[in-house]
Amino acid sequence: MTELAVPELDLTQCDREPIHIPGAVQPHGALVVVDRATLRIEQAGGGCAQLLGSAPESLLGRLVTDAVPAAAGLSLDEAFSGATYAGALPGGSGGELDCVVHSVGDKLVLEFEAAPARRRSAAEMARTVETIGSAFGAARTLSQLADIAAARFRELTGFDRVMVYRFLPDETGSVIAEARADALEPFLNHRYPASDIPRQARQLYLRNVIRVIPDVGYAPSPLLAQDLGEPPLDMSDAHLRSVSPIHIQYLKNMGVAASASVSIIRDGQLWGLVALHHRTPRGLSFDDRSLCRLLAASLSHQIASLEDAELYRERLRSRAAEDALFSLLARGASVDEALESHAPDLLEVVRAHGAAVRHGDKVTTAGLCPDPDKLLTLADWLLERPEPGVFATDSLSRIFPAASVYPETASGLLAVTVSTSDRRQLLWFRAEQVEEINWAGNPHKPVDAASDVGALTPRKSFDLWRETVRGRAQPWSSVEAEAAGRIARTVAELQRTQSIARLNESLRRALDERDQELSQKSHLLREGDHRIQNSLQIVGGMLRMQLRTTTDPDVKAQLEEALSRVSAVALVHRRLHRSEHPETVDLDVYVRELLADIGASLGAEWTRQMKTNLNPVSTPTEMAMSIGLVLSELVLNAAKYAYEGGAGPLQVDLVVRGPALRLEVRDWGRGEAVAKPVAGGGLGSRLIGGLIDRLKGTIDRSAAAPGLRVVVTVPLPAGARGPGA
Repeated sequence: MTELAVPELDLTQCDREPIHIPGAVQPHGALVVVDRATLRIEQAGGGCAQLLGSAPESLLGRLVTDAVPAAAGLSLDEAFSGATYAGALPGGSGGELDCVVHSVGDKLVLEFEAAPARRRSAAEMARTVETIGSAFGAARTLSQLADIAAARFRELTGFDRVMVYRFLPDETGSVIAEARADALEPFLNHRYPASDIPRQARQLYLRNVIRVIPDVGYAPSPLLAQDLGEPPLDMSDAHLRSVSPIHIQYLKNMGVAASASVSIIRDGQLWGLVALHHRTPRGLSFDDRSLCRLLAASLSHQIASLEDAELYRERLRSRAAEDALFSLLARGASVDEALESHAPDLLEVVRAHGAAVRHGDKVTTAGLCPDPDKLLTLADWLLERPEPGVFATDSLSRIFPAASVYPETASGLLAVTVSTSDRRQLLWFRAEQVEEINWAGNPHKPVDAASDVGALTPRKSFDLWRETVRGRAQPWSSVEAEAAGRIARTVAELQRTQSIARLNESLRRALDERDQELSQKSHLLREGDHRIQNSLQIVGGMLRMQLRTTTDPDVKAQLEEALSRVSAVALVHRRLHRSEHPETVDLDVYVRELLADIGASLGAEWTRQMKTNLNPVSTPTEMAMSIGLVLSELVLNAAKYAYEGGAGPLQVDLVVRGPALRLEVRDWGRGEAVAKPVAGGGLGSRLIGGLIDRLKGTIDRSAAAPGLRVVVTVPLPAGARGPGA
């Protein structure tokens, strides 16, 4: 038999105290630890002699069903996940025992307590829960609900004082409701420092909804074990777990003889406690604890309903104000100008004392704000912070010391950055809210030094201690932070939309101006084309008149050749100026249409025998006209010489090769005959040579056996577009 050592506590490190493994139990109950496989008792402690009829040391190693005859009726082969009521059992002294079982690894922990003389029936418990739950549901405010809860829990338990204690964001606690005996000093609205309830204690409050200390003057009963090397039992789920000596002394210093606490849990978080104090020892039966647990769940549900309803109302109000603001911003020609004009409307969305719109070095304010130069310094500091998103604080001077000189305007700050590049920001300010806090004792002295040994003990004074808190503002709610974020996103989106609209308008104006310019050019070109066509018709008419009157064969041949050149020029010009875009021409389309016109003038048989391979390419109009004239000359030469006036096959290729354009005309006729007149000094030869020189190109003639291949190569200008361009 070995007594498990109680861990030595360091009172200077309350947050690290291992309160879940105290190695002892409260003696008003009995606790035994049973190996699940063998059902033998491995550990025991508490009031085993009084409740079970055997001292703890005599229970070790025995079968639980032999050592505790009442346990024979328990189903210990079940899987207990949490404290489970095993039933009312006969006790060693003849009274009835309540037994609760839970698992810790491969062990079962059985806790026994004396049952009350009068048990509550199931019907009575159901009526109590229904009645008190209805009272909770009738509350319309959180304050009303807390008052009702304090009163009803006091009626149910009979404790002298019941407080509803709420945890605040800074981990301090505040008594928001109290029901007490008249002789007791009130603690309502008193604040308690976070150190009064260490963090590991709060974790246990989440795990165990209700905890009871029937007599703070108890002497801890060591948990005995057979094995010296047995690790300390995790008693997190044990109702009889011995309480931290620091907490016991704390209660004694308050004049409390019995204590209980019931957790208020909302959304998995510890929202607060129902704290019960009594001036004399007082316990809570299992029935009463069950009622308190059920009522705590009902209370938590109603708290959530009231807070959610308040949050919903706040959201509705904020969204309505947002919609009104967004409508004003959308109607403005410029979001920046609209924001500056409607800066006061920002205070309707987020309730603050002042608001500011910053764009570059310009600041527009509404309400109570810092001076512009100080505001810009603050805004620049915000831009340098690495954390993106919404910035919110209710104590700006703590993180931005320069703000300490203007607490009356900016103790609280809510800010969002719309654009870092343009330095666009929205800022809301709240003035200092001077607060008088009533502490239950000096919060800056949570422990006192014992003069004899220098150890630390919980503070002894819980007298009213007032503190004036400055430099803090009313905290920003989650609804307000969400609204600020939505405003920033909407403003950014409106700015993008308006920027796109302005770009589209500029583009539309530019296109209109271009279309107008092109229309004017097209009109001039059509007018020029009309005059050129008239002139060519006059020249053609004069040549035809001379043909009819001349009898000299040589003159007649020259006139016929001149007439064909004039007709070709007219054909090229007429086809070219049908384009809707007079500056550039799709050369492949133009060549195809030009060959169709030439074929039609030569006869249907020519049209059938012309074949083409034309790459898509766009060129300037002037270049297209020159290439069209060259092509006309080459085709007419082939028609005139290659097939002796008849029709024959003709292949025309237009190919883009890198930065050059290649035009190839090939026939299958008398190549030598064609080469001779082209190589001569006739009008056609001079015309082709001049046009190719103008295009800075080259011409190559070669026999194709049979026929002749003529290849014209010209460089493409930078603006030309070939395949895939």
